Amino acid sequence: TGLAGALGWPAGHGMLYWSTEPNDNPHYVALLELWERCTGAMLCTTTARAGEEWIRALIDYYSKGPAPWPQISVLSRNIMRRLHRTFTPMELRDTTLAMQQKDAEVFRSKVPSGREKMLARLAEVKDLRDMDLGDTTNAFEAAQVSVACVSGFLINMVKRTVKLISPCYTTMQYRHGYRVFDEASFDGPAGFEMALKRMITRSMVIQPYPEMPVRWRDDLKAVLQSDGFILLSPTTRRDFRQGELHVRTAELISRGDMTYEEVFDALSENAEVGPFAAMSMIDSLFRKGYLCELAITRDYRARREAEDVSLRESGAMVHRAEGQGLTAA
Repeated sequence: TGLAGALGWPAGHGMLYWSTEPNDNPHYVALLELWERCTGAMLCTTTARAGEEWIRALIDYYSKGPAPWPQISVLSRNIMRRLHRTFTPMELRDTTLAMQQKDAEVFRSKVPSGREKMLARLAEVKDLRDMDLGDTTNAFEAAQVSVACVSGFLINMVKRTVKLISPCYTTMQYRHGYRVFDEASFDGPAGFEMALKRMITRSMVIQPYPEMPVRWRDDLKAVLQSDGFILLSPTTRRDFRQGELHVRTAELISRGDMTYEEVFDALSENAEVGPFAAMSMIDSLFRKGYLCELAITRDYRARREAEDVSLRESGAMVHRAEGQGLTAA
């Protein structure tokens, strides 16, 4: 109910497990049913356990659908054969079987997140940012991007903590494949809802603001060109090659020390760009996530917290003044 109170209908988009197996919770299906009663949503489930009673319970729940769940990670050929012996084609009609046996791993390489031996590969493997721009062979082996697959609130009901996160490329700095934008602790349902609302207010930046820091996301490499620029991530290339607007935008943002207002003013004063193209360009980069979200969130939160302190101090001064006036009277 705290999620529904803070988020409204998006509370229906969640997952009831994280970095674990849903079958570890003996009441998992009952929790799915409770969530559906509270939010109206049937949540997704991927499991690597193939016990008949467990799979039957999941299929029975999702058969009320239609829903493309559950998904079963099939760890061996024997498990695959047992599933087909146990369940009829109609029972498995809406169930996805994700083949994870050894002879299929070439198609589903392991994610390095959190694993020391695999994290060591990050220093050895070249990605797109290391390649010659003229090389069209794509002869590189980028490490798989992230073990994290959702953005939003990561809630630990045991420790009573909540984090605002988003997936990112796995690096030694972000070894678990996600960034933390904000976090808080809570005590009880009322405190939980309050923590969510506070984080939404102070850390979710939905549109640019004048003092917003403007720099590239830290996993991107900007390569300036005579007619614009190219943005490279470990696995993706994006070309911005439309002349003066893109050339000047790349030069300004690559400085790394400018605000939204300063970049906008500089672009607006350019006779070949103007204010409308300037605003559209920066806003597009913001919406598509090419700008550094962590820098933006930290700056925004610091400003909101400073405003809160100022308001509290102003309120305290008013109360003291009123008290002195009453005493004098």
